[in-house]
Amino acid sequence: MTPFKGYQPKKLTHLHFYFHDFISVDKLIAIIRVTMPRVTNSSAVSSFGMVVIADNLLTKAPDPTSKEIRRAQGMYASTDMNTLSFTMVFNLVFTEG
Repeated sequence: MTPFKGYQPKKLTHLHFYFHDFISVDKLIAIIRVTMPRVTNSSAVSSFGMVVIADNLLTKAPDPTSKEIRRAQGMYASTDMNTLSFTMVFNLVFTEG
């Protein structure tokens, strides 16, 4: 395939970080459960319909206490009635170069 006239290759950037998602509220993450429908059994494996807003820590190393370099801010929802399955939407917020 021949590139169109005027095409300039883009610079490729590799991102490397660790995403920490803890189901609790502490200094590492802020999670707020927004809603969960009454028709869903809260003890069910899937927690279908649960919507969560999150501000997750992204670090340079696997240890959650390592240097914070970014935040993942967004939401996720349990989208399967029978198994544990989430649809996730996040923005990466860079806090360091």
